[in-house]
Amino acid sequence: MTEIQDHTERRLQIQVYQEWARVAKAKPFPSMEDMEEVALEGFHEDSVVLQMTEDARDPIIAFVGSNLRRDCGQGTRIERLPDVPGLTLLSRFTDTYLQCVANRAPVGFEASFINCLEENVHYRGILLPISSDGQNVDTVWGVTSSKSEPLADFAAMAEELELVDEVPAATPSNDYAAAQTAEAKATDVPSAEAQRLAQELTACRDIDGLVGLALVDIADGAVSAQLACVGDFDLAGVAASGAKLIRLKREVIAQCGLAERLEEAIVTTRRQFWLLKALEGVEDLLVLTALDRDRGNLANARRQLGEALMTG
Repeated sequence: MTEIQDHTERRLQIQVYQEWARVAKAKPFPSMEDMEEVALEGFHEDSVVLQMTEDARDPIIAFVGSNLRRDCGQGTRIERLPDVPGLTLLSRFTDTYLQCVANRAPVGFEASFINCLEENVHYRGILLPISSDGQNVDTVWGVTSSKSEPLADFAAMAEELELVDEVPAATPSNDYAAAQTAEAKATDVPSAEAQRLAQELTACRDIDGLVGLALVDIADGAVSAQLACVGDFDLAGVAASGAKLIRLKREVIAQCGLAERLEEAIVTTRRQFWLLKALEGVEDLLVLTALDRDRGNLANARRQLGEALMTG
């Protein structure tokens, strides 16, 4: 992605936010009626609108723009969350919208992933809360800007972005001392905070295709709490590698001078997905969720993790 493209995408996010704030004026949130009249017209192709029901986890998908439908399959009927295909750009919004509802504030995010069309997608998005009564968030408006690259071009794009999301499987034997340290720390009694988070995450042990689930200390890659490890999956090695990747991505964000917080990273190998979700809280922890690519659904896994952590 060129510097001009990067600037254009950031400018789009700012423009969308400014439209939302302008329409809201002195109110906490704008209404959907106001947004439709003056703000949505210029962003239709890149927008999604979710209307909350009595259960915020089961919204109605009221509108999906053509650019967000592109990798969902021609003619796919999309009205509720289960209708959203996994590994699509739209799924990144339906996996994240609850943060906007819970925080009652705009949420911006960016990441790279391999979609269901075997394209490498780098995207930026923003979710904005909307209210019909000025108090309760009953609608979420999402807008994205994205760039897709053929799979063969991913290495060059990742090197340019310094956000490499496809790495070889962890091989802790190359760093025996680090692996031994991580394993030794994993035998320690988890802190009260780690125990609380681990209890919340027990509901995620039934995620389809799960091969590994753990809380990991970002500082040194040690496993703070192991919740699942299937077969010969190298949980300690992947935890150490995942924590190192999170630290690297944080350094890149800091070097760019951005006042942003890294939320998650997704690593793709030939056989697995690793979802690395950094947690906000007392301790510097991440949730490592590893899925078998043939049996797991990354979008559903992200949704289940989000729900488990929200209910704690």
